[in-house]
This record gives sequence, C-alpha cells and structure tokens, in this order.
Amino acid sequence: MGRMDLEVVALEVPSMLAGLIVQTTLLEKIKSLQPADSNLQKVRLDIEGECSGDFTIDTDGMLRYRNRWCVPENKEVRKLILQEAHRSPYSVHPGETKMYQDLKMHYWWLGMKADIGRYVAQCLVCQQVKAECRFSEGKLQSLPVPVWKWEDISMDFVVRLPCSMGGHDAIWVVVDRLTKLVSDVGERAVLDPDVLREAEEKVRLARQRLLTAQSRQKSYADKCRRDLEFAVGDPVFLKVSPMRDVKRFGVREKLSPRYIGPYEVLEQIGAVAYRLALPPKLAKVHNVFHVSNLRKNVET
Repeated sequence: MGRMDLEVVALEVPSMLAGLIVQTTLLEKIKSLQPADSNLQKVRLDIEGECSGDFTIDTDGMLRYRNRWCVPENKEVRKLILQEAHRSPYSVHPGETKMYQDLKMHYWWLGMKADIGRYVAQCLVCQQVKAECRFSEGKLQSLPVPVWKWEDISMDFVVRLPCSMGGHDAIWVVVDRLTKLVSDVGERAVLDPDVLREAEEKVRLARQRLLTAQSRQKSYADKCRRDLEFAVGDPVFLKVSPMRDVKRFGVREKLSPRYIGPYEVLEQIGAVAYRLALPPKLAKVHNVFHVSNLRKNVET
C-alpha cells in the first residue's frame, strides 16, 4: 500500500462488535451420535463379521444404509432434519409423501415414515392452510316425520306485493309438512267418520312414503360423510368460507388461511353442532357451528 501511495482512513462511525459462533454441521452430529445408538452398534458388529446386508461404513466412518446416512435415535437430531425438510424457505411445507420421498434419498432410521407423518400432521401452518382430502364430517340428520296433518307446519311471508283493495301488500303462506297442502289461516271443516277414515289412510300412506324417502336419501348422503366428535375442552380450528375481493383476518383471498384458531369447545349442541369460545374480535359471530366447519387440532 505504501508503494501505491494508498492511505487507510477510518471514518467517524460508531464501533460495532461482531461475534462468530462455530457450530457442528448436521452430518457431524449424526456421526458423533452413531456410536451412542445401541442398534447401530449391533449393525457395526455385523459388518465386522461380514453379515452387513445393506449396511456399509464409508471412508469417514459413518454408517450408511443403501448409501443413506443412518440417523441415530436422538430426538434433537431427527427434529432438526424434519424442520429443515419442512419449514425451511426452500421446502415450503411439503406434504407427508413429498417430504418422505425427499428425505429417504439421504437419511434413514427405523419408523422414519411414521415420524414424518406425525410431524406434518402437527404442523400449525399446514393445519390452518391446507385442505383435507377426506369425506365431509357429520352424517345426515333426518327431520322427524309428523304423525298427523297440520301437526307440524312451515310458514313464510311473501312481501312487497301490489296493495290489495284492503291495503295489504303481503301473503302469509302456511304449508303442512306431512301433506304439503296450503290452507288459509282459520279454516275449519266438519268431517263425518267416513271422511276421517279416508284421511287417516292417506296420512298413513304419506308418512310411510316420507320415511322411505328419508331412509333412501340418508343412505345416499352418508356414503360420502363420516362421523366426527369432539369433547368439551378440545381445541379445534374453525373453517373460514372464502370470499372473493374480501380481506379475511388481514390477508386477501387465497393467501388467507382456510382455518383460524384453535378455539376451545364449550358444549355440544345436538348431534352435529358445537359451541366455541370465540375471541372478542369475533363477538358478532354466532358461536355455534356445524361439525363440517371444524377441524381437529393435532397438538405436539
């Protein structure tokens, strides 16, 4: 620098202290922990006795299975491998099958596929974002069939009609659920015994056909449904219906989660509905949901 007439000038900048921490690589951890695994030690003894099978020892002294590194029974090391393959910026939360296909090219341990499936199922991001490829939850619940006509009715109002001579602009429609007949409110009739017996026969036939239709419809619907039950106190995720051009919980459209939560189950309402303990920001939302809108939280 002296020959080139160069001079180093330190600018008046605040000083900075940097530290460097040297850590062992993952392969070095696997190599150092292999001798502590009793099962892998037995394999090493078999290799020395020329009964190795698919196991070999490379030039670095690491035990391999079909040219894959044998991972010892250590929760910390296996968790690091699973995190690197699932949560790193290069992996982007792959599914169970994709993650297993990627890892089995380099690593091997007993129960590896089951551990990967358990890890993916417990991932909070995957539970909130990914859709389930399963049958819909909650089997069809048939309504009770009335025993007699006009015992169970349905009502509806037709409004905003042109005004009548009396100044009315709405119609009150009352329909019998058994016979599907519409009648004027306040209608009365005096029937003789023959007419009553004929009516009873028609009602019996109508109930029989309704029960048959309900049974057939339930058998068809339940083919693509499954039972799902929760206990009081279980944490569950709540499904959020997608709406185009609407921001849900701060994120727009497909980047928003499919499920939010988890929330605690307060009580069971009927056979297929549950009441949830929603946070204050969802105070305006009715807290009773069908089981098809809920998803079990797989905790670690």
